[in-house]
Amino acid sequence: MPNLLTSLEVDLYWLCGIAGLATLAYALYNMLLAQSRPAGHHTGSAHQVLRTRYLVIATLLFLFIGYILWRPLPLKLPWLLQLAVSILGAVIFLASLVLYLWGLRTLGENFNASSGFGVRLHQAHRLVTHGPYAYIRHPMYLAVIWVGWGGLLLYRTWAMLFLA
Repeated sequence: MPNLLTSLEVDLYWLCGIAGLATLAYALYNMLLAQSRPAGHHTGSAHQVLRTRYLVIATLLFLFIGYILWRPLPLKLPWLLQLAVSILGAVIFLASLVLYLWGLRTLGENFNASSGFGVRLHQAHRLVTHGPYAYIRHPMYLAVIWVGWGGLLLYRTWAMLFLA
């Protein structure tokens, strides 16, 4: 059975990895696209912090730290438990990506990068209350948190522990 586990886990690793990177690329594309829209209202220090170059640098730094920390946790599970944890992690991970993309798609042109330092709203910004926003106040933030937990269960690396 360990051969089945290894084969299935590798397939899940690749599936979730490709889906995660594709979602990140799509989010970055939308973030850069949002930077070109006419600015409306700024809160906090968003006009300084949420500039394109800083967002790109922060993303590259995030990826670099993830690469450095991509080391297995010192955790050995029995093969059946390992399989169950990996499948559960993949389900949570993929469902979280779907929630993130649903939230991003629902926001449409209202999407923009934000931070704890402030937010930059567009001139044509409108409050979104449909789609996942009808049920959850911040579905994209929730999705990122769940991606961390699902990734931790699936990959069991220091990088995912840091993200979770």
